[in-house]
Amino acid sequence: MFINFWYPVALAKDITADKPTRAQVFGLPFVVFRDQSGEARVLADTCVHRGGSLSKGLIKNGNAVCPYHGWEFGGDGKCSKVPSLGEVTKIPARAKVDAYPVQEKYGIVFAFLGDEPESTRVPLLNVEEYGQPCWVANEVLVREVPYYYERSIENGIDPAHNEF
Repeated sequence: MFINFWYPVALAKDITADKPTRAQVFGLPFVVFRDQSGEARVLADTCVHRGGSLSKGLIKNGNAVCPYHGWEFGGDGKCSKVPSLGEVTKIPARAKVDAYPVQEKYGIVFAFLGDEPESTRVPLLNVEEYGQPCWVANEVLVREVPYYYERSIENGIDPAHNEF
């Protein structure tokens, strides 16, 4: 996977504050959800405690909740609650999952997959005409293809492969 780029992870209309959504980008699993303020969030889809899939859990108070032991993770990836510890125990700082910068544009939730600082990140392409009265757009089509992504990109760049 090429890191330090913005990748589409979900259609904005499909992401709610009611339930998490699983996204897979280049074979890597992510969980996408909306926090209490309605902001889209993207986290790694593997709980650091016992490896539960956060996308198979639920959303509670704007947090992704692991279905295995109920650990709650905020949009920043930090664990905010460990039910078995009770209310008075401090949560260890290392209890966190990877969280990714997110932008919603053009009806799509994009995540920046990488470690580039915000000051040097490449921006999302700005389509000035988007949303203007003269703008005409097709509905976004999401298509899962059963190929390794590098082969798909290679064949798109070099169409001589297609007929063979």
